[in-house]
This record gives sequence, C-alpha cells and structure tokens, in this order.
Amino acid sequence: MKVIAAVTTWFPSTPDPLLIGAAMYQDLMAGERKRLHKLVDSTAAELPKSETCEKLLFETMVVEGSPKEVIVEEAENLSEAVTWLESGCFQ
Repeated sequence: MKVIAAVTTWFPSTPDPLLIGAAMYQDLMAGERKRLHKLVDSTAAELPKSETCEKLLFETMVVEGSPKEVIVEEAENLSEAVTWLESGCFQ
C-alpha cells in the first residue's frame, strides 16, 4: 500500500532578473517537501493501528506534480502491476 503526497510546483509569473523569487521558490519547495514527508510518514505509522490495515505494509512517497496527475499515474501503474501478477508472469 502506498501513501503518496504531491508537491504542487508553481513558477513566478513576473520577471525576476535578480532571481530573488527563485531562491524563495526553492525554500518554499524544500519546506513543503519536508512537511509532506512528515505527513506521509505519520500516516503510514498510524494506518497499521487500524484493525483493517494491521497486516498491510506501507510505502511512502513525496513527488512533485499535480496531485490529480500523480494519483492517476500511480493508479495506472498499480493496475499494470496487478495485471502482470494475475497473468502468472512472476512464477
């Protein structure tokens, strides 16, 4: 089971000849990645405490991109993996 968080990237819409915005952007993204790592780690630690999830293993991921696109991509990857496992190719 995966616990995923997506860091939505944005870019300043105005010219920034001194690259002040770029430095602020890097700091903002680093802080957001750190916050999301803590969030997915704490979520993955809490889920096994649930009776319905106690036997599951959890993987955590923080990726850059649109949450909508990241979730759809991961679901498609999971679908392909399930199809591969069901085909018996892993034996």
